[in-house]
Amino acid sequence: MRGKLSALLIASLFLFSSAFALLSNEALCKSQGYTWINGSDYPATYSFTNDAVGSNPAGWISEGSNTVLGSIGGHNKVIYQATGTTHITNEFTKQAGTGTIEFWLRHGQNNQDHSGSPYITDSNGGGIIINIRNNGQYSWYNGAHQDFMAYSSNTWYHWRIDFNYATKTYNIIINGERKVTGATMYTWSSFTDGLKQLRMHGYYTAYFDAVSYSWDSSFIVGDNLMGGCCGDDLIDLRSGLVSEWHFDEGAGSAAYDSIGSTDGALSGTSFWTNNGKYGSAFSGSTDDYVDIDNNLVNGLGAVISVSAWIKSNNISRNEGILYIGTGLGAIGEFEIAKNTGEIFVRIDRNGVYVATGSLSGYEGNWLHVTGTYDGTNVKLYFNGELVDSYAHSVSLSFTGDDPIIGSYYTKGSFNFNGDIDEVRVYNRALSDREVAYLYNTSAYKYYNFADSFTSDFHGTCEN
Repeated sequence: MRGKLSALLIASLFLFSSAFALLSNEALCKSQGYTWINGSDYPATYSFTNDAVGSNPAGWISEGSNTVLGSIGGHNKVIYQATGTTHITNEFTKQAGTGTIEFWLRHGQNNQDHSGSPYITDSNGGGIIINIRNNGQYSWYNGAHQDFMAYSSNTWYHWRIDFNYATKTYNIIINGERKVTGATMYTWSSFTDGLKQLRMHGYYTAYFDAVSYSWDSSFIVGDNLMGGCCGDDLIDLRSGLVSEWHFDEGAGSAAYDSIGSTDGALSGTSFWTNNGKYGSAFSGSTDDYVDIDNNLVNGLGAVISVSAWIKSNNISRNEGILYIGTGLGAIGEFEIAKNTGEIFVRIDRNGVYVATGSLSGYEGNWLHVTGTYDGTNVKLYFNGELVDSYAHSVSLSFTGDDPIIGSYYTKGSFNFNGDIDEVRVYNRALSDREVAYLYNTSAYKYYNFADSFTSDFHGTCEN
């Protein structure tokens, strides 16, 4: 039956359900000293929570052996497609505009064609055709196979497909990473009637779970990427969040703050890329930067945290990433920058009061960077892990210059050569566990829906 979001769709936006919070996997939960509660449900339009094990799922049309199984790889109840002709279809309201479909998919082997191939089509069979191929590749199909990603057997993959029926195109995001942009739908016979059904096309063993539609008012896009519950965990990644810039505008000269009113003005010659970490991103070169409204400092105090996804084109250059301060010789600034193969966080330019981390191996690759200052220590994190800490106390002072993303306080020197995405500023110092959680949720779930944050999960533990 339909698995709806529970009473946790409440004004509280914390990462907890009673005594539990969602973590991305069992290993992460246990590594942080908590108890993993296995077999939890993934919130979705169809999570199969009320379907009996061994039954055919309600709301689906089954051809062959398609039954509900329990406890498959950390998923509570899933649909099992046995080897043979085992197609299963869910019909939905015609979609002739834009939309998103999400689901989890797992294959019993990676050397057989059509082990749970998802087809999202009209009544004539035209539309989004995804094939699971015997060469170990995922492929989208528009009359010819377009391989785009290798897959493994007995591994769960989270799929998100964003489609635009008017342009007959779609994007594919797997485990939070965009793998395909602008794939073209397959036209079969008459193809003018909108998308109407999801059909899992199977001949070999496959499993799927947590099928979700963006037009289902009870489901928030992205909610079903996390499922397992972690005991005695309480994290609120909205607390103290002053500003956030997604950079998903992709055009124009404004970067909007999705939290407050501190929008950014982009300056330079060419400062956008459509290949951000998620969606579009700021893309800097020799003269590009983002000038942030100085109202940002009104929400800041004695402690601070800043996080961002960055991709450097040249790790050897000295470049600014984010600067909040009062200019040359400032005491009590907050700055994240690059210096000859390193990233550093600095709070006091009158001395070498910095935490540093090597960029070796990160040139041309995305890196999640977080800098914090708690009044006593300045810390630097890479991909959720602490890489350096420096003990120093100073009173932060943010009056004067506008904050800058992608450059130094002089707004034209040491410009960042690369891409910057998903910048967050907090008026508090995140803990080690919070930074790890921020990275892990961001790396696997974040989809940039304005005020829908990485921390905004609405699932529940139901065992």
